[in-house]
Order: sequence, then C-alpha cells, then structure tokens
Amino acid sequence: TLAKSDLKFDTVLATDVLYDIQSWDPLLQTVVKSLRDEGIFLLSHVPRAALPEGEEISLEDYLILHAESYNLHRISTLRPSDLSDKFDVEMEETGASIFIFQKTRRDTGPA
Repeated sequence: TLAKSDLKFDTVLATDVLYDIQSWDPLLQTVVKSLRDEGIFLLSHVPRAALPEGEEISLEDYLILHAESYNLHRISTLRPSDLSDKFDVEMEETGASIFIFQKTRRDTGPA
C-alpha cells in the first residue's frame, strides 16, 4: 500500500473530494506522505463541506490555513475565469477553484 511505500511523487492531484470537512486531515496526511519535498499538490475544489462549529473564516481560508499546518504552502489559486471565458458563470459563483500548494521539507503533520 502507499502508506507503507517509500514511493514519492512530484505531483499529487485531488479533484472534487471534500464533501465532509473531516476528510481534510486524512487527505493532507496522505498527500504529505506521498509527495516529495518541494512537490506540488493540486486541489480542484468546489465548496461542499461545512466548516467545523465555531469557525469564523471562509471555507477556502480554512483549507489553506490548515494545509499550511502540514507544510503545504499555497503558491497560487486558479478560478474558472482564469482558465477560460467559456466556463459557466455558475462555477465561478459557487467558489470553484484550483489550489496549488507546494510541500516544504518538514512533513510531520499539524504544528
């Protein structure tokens, strides 16, 4: 299995996987174990998950800040309109985005 493997990837891609915010930590743990230092993590995201009780930031900010605690630092965010003017306006309005993170050297999990 990947968890027992020493195999590391240059890029990890996750698309439309966050239906429950509780899956964010396991996803980040898997990404960090699978990604080489300085590797790239692409998250194609359409907001569907609800934030934990009491959070007072946006879902997008929560995802970015939490990823940083795993040493995955956002280097860019792409919106549908950044990719093509032919995208449906609805995708832009829903908050759909692609987050591009880069892994730094320390990969021990949340600080």
